[in-house]
Amino acid sequence: MKYSGIKWIGEIPDNWNVRKVKQCFYISKEQAHEENPTILSLARAGVKVRDISNNEGQLAASYDNYNPVMPGDLLLNPMDLYSGANCSLSEVSGVISPAYINLKKKVELNPKFYDLWMPLVEHKEEIAHYNTVKNVTATSGMSKEKLKALCLDRPSQHDEIVQYGWAKKQLHHCIRLREFIERYINGEPFADCLISKDTGYLVDIKAFGHNFYTLEEAVSLATKMDAETYALKEEYIKTHEEVIDEKMEQLMLDTTVNILKKTLKEDILK
Repeated sequence: MKYSGIKWIGEIPDNWNVRKVKQCFYISKEQAHEENPTILSLARAGVKVRDISNNEGQLAASYDNYNPVMPGDLLLNPMDLYSGANCSLSEVSGVISPAYINLKKKVELNPKFYDLWMPLVEHKEEIAHYNTVKNVTATSGMSKEKLKALCLDRPSQHDEIVQYGWAKKQLHHCIRLREFIERYINGEPFADCLISKDTGYLVDIKAFGHNFYTLEEAVSLATKMDAETYALKEEYIKTHEEVIDEKMEQLMLDTTVNILKKTLKEDILK
C-alpha cells in the first residue's frame, strides 16, 4: 500500500495511480450523421434506448448533430450533476442529444469503475469541506513538513542542497500553503483556493528562487510562512467545532466499499 496524496482517500494499492479527470477523459463533440440511428436517453435509471415510434416526448427534426455513443462512454447531464444521479456508464451503442456531455477515455481504464468515482468529482466542493477543522489542521501539518524539508538532503534535492543549502520547491510549498489556508478559512470555493492569486511570483520562486533569496533569507521566509499558517490554524480551531458532513462521509465510504466489491467480483469471475 502507498499514500494516495489525498487525505480523504488515504492509502491505495501500490499499483494504483491518482490522476486528474482531464488526464483520463476528453469530451466528445463528434456528430453522428447516421441514417436511422439508435436514439439514447439518459435518466436516473441509466442510459436507455429511446422508443421514438410512439411519438412521446420531444422529438428532434434531425439527429445529424447528435453525439455518437459507444459502450464504456460516460454520459453526464450538466443540468443535474449536483444530485449525483445523472451520471451513467453506457452499455449500448447509439446517439444522444448534444445537450449531454459524453466523456470518452484517453487512456486504458476499466470503464466499469467510472460511475463509481464520478460522484466524488461532482461533489468535490462539499468533500473539501466535509471536515474543515481536520483540513485546516492537516494544512498546517503539511506546512511544518515542508519547512523541515527545506534544507533536508535527500535524493530528490541532493544536488540543490549541496550547491545552495535549500530547496526552491519546499519554500514554494510553504508560501502556497500559507495563502491556501487563509483563503480556505475565509470561505472561498475550494477550487479557487487551489489557484494562487500570485502565480507569477510562485513560478519565479520554483524556477529561479536561488536568484532571489540566500539560504538565511529562504529559511527566514519559510519559517515566517509556517508560523503564520500555524497561527491561522490555531485561531480557527479555537472558534470552530469539528463538524463532519455525514452525507459526504457516507458517499466516500460507499464509493470505497463499492470499488472493493466490484474489484473482488471481477477477480472471482476471472
